[in-house]
Parts: sequence; structure tokens; C-alpha cells
Amino acid sequence: MTLLQQSGPLSRAELARRTGVARSTITVAVTALIEDGIVHETTGRQNNGRGRPAVAISLAPSAGAAIGIDFGFRHVRGVVADLAHNVLALEEVALGTDYEVADGIRAALKIVDSLKQKCGLDNGDLLGIGLGLPCPTDLDGMPTRSAMIPHWSGADVRQLLADRIGIPYVIENESRLAARGEHVWGAARGVDNFVYLKLHSGVGGAIAFNGTFITGQNGGAGELGHISLDPTGPVCRCGNRGCLEVYAGIPAVLAQIRPIYPDISLQKLLALYAGNDPATVRVFSDTAKKVAQAAAMLCNAVNPELVLIGGSLSGAGEGFIARIKAEMQPLVLELNRGPRIEIGTLGRNASALGGVARVFELYANDQLAQKASMTVS
Repeated sequence: MTLLQQSGPLSRAELARRTGVARSTITVAVTALIEDGIVHETTGRQNNGRGRPAVAISLAPSAGAAIGIDFGFRHVRGVVADLAHNVLALEEVALGTDYEVADGIRAALKIVDSLKQKCGLDNGDLLGIGLGLPCPTDLDGMPTRSAMIPHWSGADVRQLLADRIGIPYVIENESRLAARGEHVWGAARGVDNFVYLKLHSGVGGAIAFNGTFITGQNGGAGELGHISLDPTGPVCRCGNRGCLEVYAGIPAVLAQIRPIYPDISLQKLLALYAGNDPATVRVFSDTAKKVAQAAAMLCNAVNPELVLIGGSLSGAGEGFIARIKAEMQPLVLELNRGPRIEIGTLGRNASALGGVARVFELYANDQLAQKASMTVS
């Protein structure tokens, strides 16, 4: 079940190959799961466009669905998907910058109700809800006192949600959820060792090692935006100097170009870069150097197969990615120079889909009740 949850539909042959289990054993197990209504057969991909498409096995849509919620910088976004990886509906509520926690919770509950209504679901159809917060979270989902949205620092979200959702829910940092979303639905699908960098209003990230997302001792692993690149550099909101975020966060990038273009926005910046505006090209070149410096450190530390760039700044496109790769090469040991560097494919929906993926992962491993902040008797 875990492999189907992570990869979506797979043929019996693929299941045997990827698990190392004999195909006859796979057939027996699949037959039992079909009889229990947990998996079903579907049409798979054609082999090189020739012959009949393979019969694939996927988790049955009727076995359950989950909702993912992303608390963003100016919005709350939600998505619902079933266990067969079908995305059923999306919903978003726009909020002002630095919105209050209570307003965010209220918007999230509104989205949950709307998604259930759109899809004809009730609480009994939902395995759980995965919520992504805009701040580091400990292993129990408690926000720590560091956030892009200051009101979330140290807020007891679990208490605010108690008795208001009615189904199990899990809480995690939204950048790690974005990486989980890419792992299940996006550019990191099938990749067990990768680094994810989210270049957004803040800079976050995640590290996947042998298919497992590293959380660290207290849940703080993946705070890649606070790798210090220059101990004499600008002061970061975390209190240190020269963090990646003060060079590659969207506010920092816009600040560099604002003396030339006072009314600059991210959309205008990306358009200028696409048009090879000299000043904007210089700003992105300098930004790429800092991203490459951090990525090189990570490559030498964990030797990933893939470095995945997400967040709105990744909208700068392949030219920006190529510059990062070029700047990385001399900084990385020869043995560690192999990773692909790509842009995430899920865009604005990455964190919400990651919330769904987290619920499915816990369900597949029989850990949902154990890990969830609340269970229903």
C-alpha cells in the first residue's frame, strides 16, 4: 500500500520489481486487496506506444479521500484527492498580509466544508486532513516562534482546531509538505533522494533520504533558508546574518531592483527577466550564486539525485535554473556533481497536495491514528 500511495498506479510487474517480491506473491496479495476493496485494477501506460496497455493496480478511490490545507502568505488553499491520486476539487480564500491565526483557521474550516460539499463527501469518507503551516513545527505539529506570518509564531493551532474538524488531522511545515506533494504528484515522483528548496516570500525546504523525509530530533530539519552563507551579511529575521533567505527570498530580490524600478512586483520582475533586462539579469545572476552556494553544501552533505526548486521565484524559468547549476559545479565534489536541477511542477498547489500525501502516507503505514492530533471514536 505504501508504494501505491507514493507512486500511484503500478503494474504487477512493477510492484514485484520495486519491492523485490516474487510476482506470484504480489498476485496473491493484490487479489486479497481487491477482494477487500482497498485496491482495484485500471488501465496503465502503453509500453513504448506498442501493444495493449498494461493492467495497473491502484488504491481504490472508494477506499477514502483526504484534504490538504496550505496556510500561505496571503491565502489559505485547500485540495481534496482520493486514494487513487485523483484530484477532486480545489478551493482558495484570499486573506490580507499578516492575517490573524483565527482568520486563517476560519478560512480553512470554510474550505473544508466547501470541498466536502463539492465532492459529496462526509466525514466518514475522509481519512484525514493535512495542514501546512508557514513556520517550523515540532514533531507534534506545534509551531515554533519563527514564521513568515508573525501571528503564527508559537500559536497553539492544535487547541484552536480541537473539536472543530471532526476527523483526524496532522500538522507539518508547509515547505516539507510541498516537497511531499512533489514526491507523490510532481517532479520528484519516483525519486527517493532529493533536496527541495522553496524560494518564496520566505525560503524553506526539505530533504528526502531513501524515501523518507528527514524531520530531525525536534522536527526542525529542512530549514534551508537559514543556512548562513556569510556571517557578515545582512541580518535575517531569525537573528543570524547572511542566511540564504536574505538573498533569495522574494522580498530580498525585489529590494535589490527597487532603486531602478520603484514600483516593481514579482510579476513585473519575471517579465523583465524574460525580456533580458540587464539590471534584472544581474539580480537573478547574483541570486543564483547564493542559491548555488547553499545547494552545493547540501549536495556535498547528502549526495541527492535531484535538487528541486519550488516557490514563486522558480517562475524565472530554465535560464535561472541553468545559472544555478553552472554556479554549483565548482563548489561540489566530483562524486556529488550528478544531481538534476529542476523546477517543481505543482506550483501553487504543492503544499496542499502534500497535506493529502501526508495523510495517505500515515494511512498506508497504519500510523494515522497514532500521529493524528485528534481521532474520532
